[in-house]
Amino acid sequence: MDLILISKEGVEVHAHRAVLSTCSPVFSTMLCGSMCESRTDRLPVQYSHACILELLKFMYTDTLSTTLKTVETDLDFVIELCYAADYYGCSALLRHIDNLLLSGPIYRVEQAVRILAALGEARGSGIQNTEAFRFLCLFLQRNLALIVGLGGSDPVVQVALDELPSDVWIKVVESDETAVDELELFHVLHRWHQRQSDTKACSRSSSGGEGRAEGGNADSSSSSSSSSELFRKVRYGLIPMDKLVTDVKPTCMAPRDLYAMALEHHAHPPLSPFNATETLNVYAKPRAANNGMPPPPQNGEIDTLVLVNPSRPPSKGLPILTRQPTPIEGTDFVFKALIFPCGSRMGSPEHTSCFLHVAPRLLHDEAESNLKAHATSLAASPAPSAAAAAPASGTSPPQKAGAGRWPSHPPVQYTLQCWDWQGQAFVKRQDKYTFTPQHDDRGWHDFCQNTRSFGPSGVIVVRASARLQPEKPSQPAESSKDPRNAS
Repeated sequence: MDLILISKEGVEVHAHRAVLSTCSPVFSTMLCGSMCESRTDRLPVQYSHACILELLKFMYTDTLSTTLKTVETDLDFVIELCYAADYYGCSALLRHIDNLLLSGPIYRVEQAVRILAALGEARGSGIQNTEAFRFLCLFLQRNLALIVGLGGSDPVVQVALDELPSDVWIKVVESDETAVDELELFHVLHRWHQRQSDTKACSRSSSGGEGRAEGGNADSSSSSSSSSELFRKVRYGLIPMDKLVTDVKPTCMAPRDLYAMALEHHAHPPLSPFNATETLNVYAKPRAANNGMPPPPQNGEIDTLVLVNPSRPPSKGLPILTRQPTPIEGTDFVFKALIFPCGSRMGSPEHTSCFLHVAPRLLHDEAESNLKAHATSLAASPAPSAAAAAPASGTSPPQKAGAGRWPSHPPVQYTLQCWDWQGQAFVKRQDKYTFTPQHDDRGWHDFCQNTRSFGPSGVIVVRASARLQPEKPSQPAESSKDPRNAS
């Protein structure tokens, strides 16, 4: 081995120049041309040690250790590997990761938006030509109103939206398929612009040095240019005239010429300037119909949005949990929705199965930690054989976390609902149950057919709620039931 790669942690990895040059046009230019890297045997790289090892494994063996489980348990690593494959021009590896991101994984909405943000940061690269990037863009366009509504109640979803780069927002805003109210879209973009400005200001204040001032001004100019282009894509003719005055004008974000033309458009539609040319006509062109969305949740209800690629559905048995636990009022318990978008172990893969998972509030963090550790160990260990996977005779499964600290509680009335996109109504089921450490989830297999629960771009909406079962009114005494005792 005649080359040493140094990871960003400072760990050294040995490799062959010939192999790297053959598999990567970037390495070939660096190591075989006139660049300074061709005259050294130590090459610093900007990626982690684990990422370099996986990159080299693919170059040497055309195989990967990264699997669907890695996508589920360590998404940041998969994104970093995607960046490395794109940076070094390893198109075969990029296609492999693209396939992993599309085939099988089930994403909560904030995970899907975060992947889209990460892929969108690689501007002008091969990543934006991948099928995964196009699929996630289409998902965001077709479900933007639903996602924005969820972002109003879930800060994690809101943060994911704020982290989307301007290139992604421009693709979303200029598309006719984006299903969202135009004023709501303007508010989202204005919030995004404020978040970007605050981040840039914090970055400049923390850098502090004069040497970075020029670069900071360049970044600020680039950000301002991107924002200006983005706000020129908004269709101001679709925003009501009163909202243009009360909501849009105070932000000072609408271009003056488009704002004035929008006012003229509403004041006298037959002479609207938006009708003058085909270029201007887009500012009053209706977007995709925003129909079929479920009504907003009521107090105590939680919505979980799940994304499944309908053209490449995963095998059955892959569950997903609601990210945020919700307290059950009047108890020390919290609940989450447990969803099997393509059937559970006992359910049909053509149906979505829904359950409610309940745990004591104080034990929730401990259970989450154990669950993550278990998932990580499964991803790191090789798949066991059928014989090894079978439990030995007479053995019992490991006890769940906090089994000895599970307080008693009255029966819980729980409700699960899955949005039927065809019938435009929730499929709703209710039951009551006293949860225990051995039975901490309850629900129904084959809750709803996938043909009805899979919405635009494969999005599933599950709504859950739980409350204490109200006590039955006490029965009146027998004497009061006797008409002879009535006064």
